[in-house]
Amino acid sequence: MSLHRGIGCALLAAAAIGCTHTRDPGDLPLQRMDASARLQIIGADGNVLTAFESGYLSVPGLIIAGDTLSLHPGRHRIGYACPQPPDAVILNDAVPTFEFDFRKGHRYALRCDRGNPVIEDMGRD
Repeated sequence: MSLHRGIGCALLAAAAIGCTHTRDPGDLPLQRMDASARLQIIGADGNVLTAFESGYLSVPGLIIAGDTLSLHPGRHRIGYACPQPPDAVILNDAVPTFEFDFRKGHRYALRCDRGNPVIEDMGRD
């Protein structure tokens, strides 16, 4: 084996090992209940809605699985537009946003209270 070929193989092996041992797990923890926070959207009738049934929703860094949104623990800015009655007069075209601290292993419910979004900690999964 030539010296250049040996060095090339060594660099390729080092690059492959470096890629498999990164410190940032990315979104992998979102697949585990104990390592992520879970958010469900609750409709006016008390039933769980999917993210697509609920209207406008903005949550950074999440995975949607059925009717549950998995997100990284920590403080997140959430944007949610509560459904309004057909005869409602909307004076502002901005979607309400608020910040909330999510804890890993906990389940949360997002619901509307008098037209405003609120999040309730439902405890550990």
